[in-house]
Amino acid sequence: MNPFPHMSFIIDVFEKKHISLYGFVGELSASINAMSDSYDEKNELRSHWGTLELVNAVMLDNGAQTMSPEEAEWVHEAVANIKQILANLTEVTINFIDDSTALYGYGKRQMKIRVEKIPDGVILDADTIRSWLPPYEKELISDSEKELIQKLISGYFDKHNIVYGWI
Repeated sequence: MNPFPHMSFIIDVFEKKHISLYGFVGELSASINAMSDSYDEKNELRSHWGTLELVNAVMLDNGAQTMSPEEAEWVHEAVANIKQILANLTEVTINFIDDSTALYGYGKRQMKIRVEKIPDGVILDADTIRSWLPPYEKELISDSEKELIQKLISGYFDKHNIVYGWI
């Protein structure tokens, strides 16, 4: 399971005040636990989650319905730090190695994808979305993650106004 879309969604829901801090802490914990241990950032995310959990615990112990200004600042900072980590983890890069190969990067992970450069853009071979390069090569890519990778790559080309197609 790729936990990043859910983390981003739950942060958005929390920031719009559609879920309590208690619910947010639980959902975020589940998403962090779902991350592969190969993500170096997992402990950093847990640290910021710990700040949220501490504020939540203090509020529960005190029977408080709202955060103090100081608690609200801690929560805001922790959420901002989590969002920055997620942004870094999900940053998409495409580097063309030659006319038939591109290096796709997603955070720290990279994979080679077969491409064909055409005069106005590029054609990508979806069947080559199979595995990450070392040291992440043992992580399996599910069908849903493959779909997400295709969407992220498509988004990259859309953002950079590059004509592309999939085969």
